[in-house]
Amino acid sequence: TVTQYLDTRSNPDDPINWEEMFKDPNSEFNDANSTKVQGIIKLKRQDENGNLKTLSYVDTATFYSWVEAYNQNGDEVAKNNVLSHFILAPNTTSVSESGSSVSGITDMPITSITDVSTDISEAIVNATTQVSSQDAGGAGKCQAWVRLVYAKAGLGNIYYNSAVEAYEHCKVSEVGATVYGTGSANNHYGHVGLYIGNGMVRDNVGSIKTQTLDEWIAWQESAGDVYNGKTGWLGWGWQAGTPTNSTTNASSNTSQVSSLDGFIFIGDSYTVGLSSTNKFTGVDFYAEVGKTPKYWLDNFSKLPNNSDNVKGICVLLGVNDPSQTTQMKNLIDKLVEQYSGKPIYIQKVFPVSTKYTGSVTNAAISAFNSEIQSYCSSKNVNFIDTTSGYVESNGQVNDDKYAGDGLHLVDYSQLATNIQNAILNGTTTNSTNNTTTGGVVGSQSKYCAQVATWQEI
Repeated sequence: TVTQYLDTRSNPDDPINWEEMFKDPNSEFNDANSTKVQGIIKLKRQDENGNLKTLSYVDTATFYSWVEAYNQNGDEVAKNNVLSHFILAPNTTSVSESGSSVSGITDMPITSITDVSTDISEAIVNATTQVSSQDAGGAGKCQAWVRLVYAKAGLGNIYYNSAVEAYEHCKVSEVGATVYGTGSANNHYGHVGLYIGNGMVRDNVGSIKTQTLDEWIAWQESAGDVYNGKTGWLGWGWQAGTPTNSTTNASSNTSQVSSLDGFIFIGDSYTVGLSSTNKFTGVDFYAEVGKTPKYWLDNFSKLPNNSDNVKGICVLLGVNDPSQTTQMKNLIDKLVEQYSGKPIYIQKVFPVSTKYTGSVTNAAISAFNSEIQSYCSSKNVNFIDTTSGYVESNGQVNDDKYAGDGLHLVDYSQLATNIQNAILNGTTTNSTNNTTTGGVVGSQSKYCAQVATWQEI
């Protein structure tokens, strides 16, 4: 889980007053993007009885004083303090402190958390106890029940005709996520439940049932229905909102997709060149040579008005005037508004080669990319790097791949492949100085949480 906002309040179980936080002039949330910040992340530890307790933040000096007290004299209070708190370390390549603790208590970085609890995931889990099977229409209405749970949690009321239709839209695994199987009714609608943490799933089977994820999967494996040649487990999903966003935005512009059919591509001469490769079917190109973000902002009406016919958006703009960061941000805002809930991909602008003699500089392009990447992160929009093969991993431009003007590409086929890899497979090669999740370039997390483990020796 990547976040810049671990919950460091003295009592992390207290409700979060987001409205007051946004108004606080000293809060880092009090900025133009405050309605799109990530949700607060809470760390929880499970005891031997299966009970979960939220860990509290403490300063490093206090934490290690407890470690020392336990290691010296076996102080049980000190041990319990250590095991109920966490500290923060700068998120560098390696954040573990080898040899910093002895005799039983050791510290380690948390690099992946199975059951991360956020304000949104907690709302979803709570809502599973507040929506009955009858509210959704009884047996056979698993998808309706999940939809109502998400709505009860304040994440919008997004309709899908069946579980398998919902499954095709998003893939993510964490507390509050949906789990999908092929179902048992031989109607090809599939089945869906909600992951509530601690390895447990809750679903509507005519009554609300809770069982382990393993039991749920085993049931689907033996249930017998088939979807796309599969029987049993399909995967994870997220039907409304975004898992790490604390707002009640019902759209998800970062959903993983399985096909580019229905996508629209918006851009300049690069996208014109892309359209000539004939590597895409079922997509529409809205591209004109020499155009800028301002042009498409002013001519937004040229884009499809009916968002139902658009399955996703891919944009490459900026090389003709990298000073237009404000216009690019405004264009992203309009795309998010017009195509709510549809995945949006903003491509990293290509540098110019050494053959280029125009006025645009690679420094300006780099600054544009950095600012737009950060903005995409704040808006839950994908920012993808599709320069592989044209730019080396060390940032060196491959001049042979560029036309004589040093601006355009000789062959756009590699670009087409890079886009397909980034969007469909979540893979990309070039993302220097940034962390990546699949093909989506994300912001570097500021901190890594460190917790203690303990065992008898």
